[in-house]
Amino acid sequence: MKRALLIGINYVGTPNALYGCINDVNNVAAYLQTARGYPAASCTVLSDATARKPTRANILAAFKELLQGARAGDELWFHYSGHGSLQRD
Repeated sequence: MKRALLIGINYVGTPNALYGCINDVNNVAAYLQTARGYPAASCTVLSDATARKPTRANILAAFKELLQGARAGDELWFHYSGHGSLQRD
């Protein structure tokens, strides 16, 4: 099984807007589908431009979907493009 979760957040309409994150995930999806043989339906994309937005709840749910039924030998891909931060623990 090949499955991917791709998240791109441009923060549209905010003072911290980015301009390439949605493009990043679209390019990664195209790469996975053309070069790696991923079916389009196996690539979940969450972005400012998709119907399913990249909220905390949607991201956590999408991770569960990504991992559900995964077995040794499966190929799972995660890509995030957006702002980040460092949290010491």
